[in-house]
Amino acid sequence: APLYTKNKLLGLIGDIPETNRHGIGLGAERRDEIQKAINSVIPHNPTENPAQSELMHGSWRLLYSTSEAMNAGNIGPEWMQSVGSYVIADVTQEINMYARHYENSIAKGPMQIKLNADFIPMADGMTWTCKFKRLRTAVPGKSEDTELSGEGTDQGTWETHYLDKDLRIFTARSVSKDKEGNTVGKQDLFVFGKNR
Repeated sequence: APLYTKNKLLGLIGDIPETNRHGIGLGAERRDEIQKAINSVIPHNPTENPAQSELMHGSWRLLYSTSEAMNAGNIGPEWMQSVGSYVIADVTQEINMYARHYENSIAKGPMQIKLNADFIPMADGMTWTCKFKRLRTAVPGKSEDTELSGEGTDQGTWETHYLDKDLRIFTARSVSKDKEGNTVGKQDLFVFGKNR
C-alpha cells in the first residue's frame, strides 16, 4: 500500500485509547474512520495469493477488530461490559505455514486461552478453511483442555484481503449456536501486525 495510506491506518489504530484496545467498545464514528482507512489499504495488497504466502508464517499480534467478542481479547464479565468497562487481553497468532496449523492465544496476567486449528488453503489463493481442534483454558488453580471436531461450529474461514511483511487484514467467518439452539453466522474483520 502507499506508505501514507498504511501509516494513516496504523495511526488511527494507534490512537485508540487503551480502554478500547483492539476496537472493543469503540464508538461508531471512530470505527467508520478506521474502516475507511482499511478500505483504502486493501486495494493495494502487494501479495499475490496471500493465503498461500510464506509471509503468513510466524507470530502476529492483534491490532484491531470489528469483533467485540473474546477472539478480540474481550474477556470481562457482561455486567462490566454493559456499563462500558472492559477487560482486554493480548491476542496473538502463531502461524505455521508448513504444518498448516495455527494457535490463537488470548492472555491477561495468569489467565490464558489457546485455540489450536489446522487450515486448508483454498484454490482462490485468498481463503483458508479453518478446523478448530483444541481449546485450552488456564486460570490460577484450574485448567481445561477440550478436543474440538473441526466440523460444524468447530470450523470457519479466513479470507485474507491484505498481506505484507508486517501487516495482515482478513475476514473471519464462522457459525455458532445461539441460546435457542439456532445456527447463527458471524463475520468480523481483523488487523494483525507481525511481531519482530
